[in-house]
Amino acid sequence: MFRIKDRTFGIASAFLFAEIREVPQAQAMWGPRNEGIAWFLEVRTEDNGANEPDGWEPYAECMCKFPKLHWQEIDGQVVEWGDSWDEEMGNPRGTLYLFNGCPIRHSRLAFRDRRKTEFHFRWEGLCDLFWNEDYRDNLELLIEGKSQFIGIAVYEKDLSKAWQMLAQFQNPAEFSQDAIETYAGGSTTTFKPKVE
Repeated sequence: MFRIKDRTFGIASAFLFAEIREVPQAQAMWGPRNEGIAWFLEVRTEDNGANEPDGWEPYAECMCKFPKLHWQEIDGQVVEWGDSWDEEMGNPRGTLYLFNGCPIRHSRLAFRDRRKTEFHFRWEGLCDLFWNEDYRDNLELLIEGKSQFIGIAVYEKDLSKAWQMLAQFQNPAEFSQDAIETYAGGSTTTFKPKVE
C-alpha cells in the first residue's frame, strides 16, 4: 500500500540496495563520516490508468543511514528523521516524486520479518505536494509492503578490486557477480545476493 492522505496506490516494486564507493568519493556524496557504503530504498507505484485522471503515479526513495552491518541484519532496523534535509550528507533523506521532487520529513522507516531476500517494511511520514488546497502540505504518507534486496553496486570496473571493496562490508561468498535492476552496465560492478 502506498497512501498519500486519502489517495491509495498499489506498489509495483520496492527495491532495497546498496552502493559502495571509494571512501573519499563516498564522503563527498554522503557525508564526512561515511565509510564507503550507502543503503537505499526505492518504491514505485502501479500504473493507475483511469483511476487517476490527474496522472498521479508517485514514487518514493530514501537513503537509509544504517550502521555498518551485514545485509541480513537490516531485519529489525528502524531509521527515523525529522528534517527532510540531511546536513551531514548535503542531500535529502527522503523524497516523494510526483511531477517534481517533494520532501518527506518526520519519517519512521522500519524493516522486519525477513524471508530470504525480502523484508517487510513500513514507512510513515509527512510530505508536501503543493498540488492544490486539498493536497498542499503536511500530508500523511504511509508506504507499507515487501521490499526485495536486489544487490550491491560497487563503483569500480575492475572485477578483482570490486570484490575486495565488497568484502569490506559483506561476505563475498553470499553474492554472485550479476546485473541488478537499477544499474546500467559500465560504471559499476554489481553483485546479487545468493538465494538461501
